[in-house]
Amino acid sequence: MSDYKPTNDYIFGRIFGHKKNSDLLKDLLEAILPDIEIKMIELNKQVSLERKLMRDKLGVLDILATLNNDIKVNIEMQVTDYHNTIDRSLFYDAGVYHESLQKNEDYLQIPKVIGIWILGYDLFDEGPFHETARFRRDYNKEELTDKIELHYIQLPKFKQKCKRISNKLEQWLTFIINENLEAIKMIDNEFVKETVYGVTTYQDEIDEINILQATKKGLHEAVANMEIKPNVILVDALTGIDTLGIPYKSIIKGDAKSYSIGAASIIAKVTRDRIMREWDKVYPEYGFAGHKGYGTAKHIEAIKKYGLTPIHRRSFCKNFV
Repeated sequence: MSDYKPTNDYIFGRIFGHKKNSDLLKDLLEAILPDIEIKMIELNKQVSLERKLMRDKLGVLDILATLNNDIKVNIEMQVTDYHNTIDRSLFYDAGVYHESLQKNEDYLQIPKVIGIWILGYDLFDEGPFHETARFRRDYNKEELTDKIELHYIQLPKFKQKCKRISNKLEQWLTFIINENLEAIKMIDNEFVKETVYGVTTYQDEIDEINILQATKKGLHEAVANMEIKPNVILVDALTGIDTLGIPYKSIIKGDAKSYSIGAASIIAKVTRDRIMREWDKVYPEYGFAGHKGYGTAKHIEAIKKYGLTPIHRRSFCKNFV
């Protein structure tokens, strides 16, 4: 399940950052921010911040949402420790805070900004797995302002300390770190169970915009999420792609002519096969471990007998359903 785990920031963003899944994001945020009554949640368009701390690369926020019209929440999934989490989190929150001030607005109108960092490593040696940081005065330790707030959720520390699930936050974190789909389905939270099928948003999107446009969009998002930007991108036959200004070369039958494209093709197929073996555990009657999702006679027979699962692409199956 590692390829579809929410600890992958791309998967995390696609599950919780999809408008169709706003109820899932709301439930997750209510677990992390129990003191805020979330009456409304609005997902903002993807925001890019100039990451001056990281050699002028672009920092793409995983999820940016507005709560109740007056609170900005930035959620980041960070698996690798680059030893700059504190600096990055302050920079990201300050960036959102700055961007929130509209022209001719008073400073008092700047909304509160909350940064939530879900970490695949322990940031602090001591303390709880969920830590909150705010600005305070040295003199009397009173809170200076509530306009900026940072949350650090450390998954290894949670995994070590949580022996029994006792609240909503622990349910969500168990889902995020769990490798086993069947174990996740046992969690007593309807939103967590629904999130297991969050991957279906990919199938919906492919049905909506077609496989070619989805491929182009996927390549664009892959480039946007790269920590290290390439000098040139080699693409198998695809043209008309937004690669954020990075030059690309389209090669017909590229997997046969380029070692790089050929290697990428192998990685993609092996990854797809591994993912299908995991889905086979959830839907054993369809035989995903054998046909890997291809339209074999046995696969089509199973669809006719049992119907479509949430992971099937509807537009691909319309001829025999």
